[in-house]
Amino acid sequence: MTTRTRCVLFLALAFGCGSENIEAIGAEQPKVIDSNGIMIPCGPVLMICSADEEAIRIFDWAKLGAPGRSPGLSTRMNVAFLDANTLALCPNDDATVSDEGRNRTLVVKRVHDGNEITRWALGKEWYSSVMRGSRGGKYIAVALSEDLTFSHTGDNPSVRIGIIGPRPTDLQWIQTLTSDYFGHSRVEDLAPSDDGNRIGVAGWRGRDLMIDVPSKTVLWTSEVRGTPVGIALTRDGGLAYATGGFDCTVYEFDGKNGKVLRKWAVEERYGYRMVSVAVSPDGRLVAAGTGPLGEVFVWSTKSGKMVMRLRHDERATVYNLAFSADSTKLATGTGSWGACAGKVIKIWIMPKD
Repeated sequence: MTTRTRCVLFLALAFGCGSENIEAIGAEQPKVIDSNGIMIPCGPVLMICSADEEAIRIFDWAKLGAPGRSPGLSTRMNVAFLDANTLALCPNDDATVSDEGRNRTLVVKRVHDGNEITRWALGKEWYSSVMRGSRGGKYIAVALSEDLTFSHTGDNPSVRIGIIGPRPTDLQWIQTLTSDYFGHSRVEDLAPSDDGNRIGVAGWRGRDLMIDVPSKTVLWTSEVRGTPVGIALTRDGGLAYATGGFDCTVYEFDGKNGKVLRKWAVEERYGYRMVSVAVSPDGRLVAAGTGPLGEVFVWSTKSGKMVMRLRHDERATVYNLAFSADSTKLATGTGSWGACAGKVIKIWIMPKD
């Protein structure tokens, strides 16, 4: 099989028109299927949020393999309020954690029956803005933003960082980050390590930073060219990978001290930006999603060279990336986190070397 042929093997996940299956496609020219869904990776499963249906669908990575197969759903759960930016999955405990929105409450529910396990009231001055699960599914990092309408901190809004796990009923607040003005208070992305000891944060005050959970301290902050919009950690948090938006560069940081070890850049073009990043569970590959031309770049961490250049869509921004648990597949999607919408999700076969 040639590299070109291997690169274009993918599966399109269809969630429009009430479809219950995933259609496997092996042709070079992809069949575009409306899905209006966004994916959230978590261990051995891939969770898809469908805004049109107000439902969560969960697929087993192992069933997303050979072209020609159309595996059914593992689980489907209807939800009344759906925002993929503030939704995470605990597959080991059959639970989801979500934000009820206007109620300013985090709610933990069982996946199979939707029954509530527990809830945490955030207070009227806080609302959840970002929620991300660890690759193994044991921990969920949470960022709360301060509502200045109800707070008493003046014009210096804060962001509160917490972590849920290893049980879905365990929640602890780790850090409160205070900014100098509103525009600097936004957190774009979070990445908890598999052991729950570190949390990578992208976007706060235009920086990347690493939080040590046991000591509840900030290990380092790093300012790079561009505005950080995405971050990913290796399993133990020993390495961090971050994107710089219009900088069109992926930065590799030492997880302990924030030193830039390497960086991979693509050609900068007007309006072009790099908005998402993911590292494979085995640490071999780093992928970055871009827009508005729908390209995805994959680099080998061993050689430092680009090994794949994929075209998800000619007129799209690839906000979502997820490697399978065995690092053999990469899912790409165009859904925006807050909007929970995207036309199609594709599964690409990764090189073994």
